[in-house]
Amino acid sequence: MMATGSPPGTRVEGSGLADSDRSTSASAAGRPVGPRSAPAPVLAAHGLTFAYGPHSAPAVEDLELAIQAGDHLAVVGPSGIGKSTLAALLCGLIRPDRGTVAYAGADAARLSPRALARRRVLLPQGGYVFTGTVRANLAYLDPTAADEAITAAAAAVGADGLVDRLGGLGAAVEPRSLSNGERQLLALARAYLSPAPLAILDEATCHLDPAAEERAERAFAERGTLVVIAHRPSSALRAERVLVLDGGTAVQGDRELLQGISPLFRELVAQGSGTPAATS
Repeated sequence: MMATGSPPGTRVEGSGLADSDRSTSASAAGRPVGPRSAPAPVLAAHGLTFAYGPHSAPAVEDLELAIQAGDHLAVVGPSGIGKSTLAALLCGLIRPDRGTVAYAGADAARLSPRALARRRVLLPQGGYVFTGTVRANLAYLDPTAADEAITAAAAAVGADGLVDRLGGLGAAVEPRSLSNGERQLLALARAYLSPAPLAILDEATCHLDPAAEERAERAFAERGTLVVIAHRPSSALRAERVLVLDGGTAVQGDRELLQGISPLFRELVAQGSGTPAATS
């Protein structure tokens, strides 16, 4: 009698198959063999539309957006154009009138607040700090974090000097005694320590000087996936890709592409560099 088991060339270890073995297995089952499909984007928006009232012009209209793991996207546009609204939509804090937002293929509308919090961390410009210790504030989104990890997060975003001035992680902090920039630094360190792989900074560095803002943004870009609602044009120049909101029009691409197709982007870049904008 012939022994039964795995056919020659097929190796089974636990629940995994080698790549060559997967091809053998798929062929034997009559399934087509080909490259594996690409993973779903970390964050995707399809046909995203939102207006604040039935007679209001949409703040966001028919937006298509795909953000892959490790991407660094900046969102720019005039004040009041809808950048913070877009951040709230992408985070699942408000529901769109049309379209969908998905995290790794999962509809954000079907995810619980806890599940959303595992996927993204939103940092608004307010820089919320509560009465308690420095440690409690920084570890709020990761209560199990060791002091070494908390200290490293503070150092990464440039808040280590502030932590030292306050008296260390065990020192009491009173929010009213802090400046707007100091509150933002503590909030940045808290968000950096969050286990969520995607960070959305909604003008979260607007009270920092340009050098401190650059340090924080670069730290978050190295940390994982980053979306920055830009306060200064320099944030757009640091990003790999830029989304320009301009009324009913949204264009996106790298800096070189946008220099050629977006007058608003050229104007913003010129403002940041102090040179006149080129005209097409």
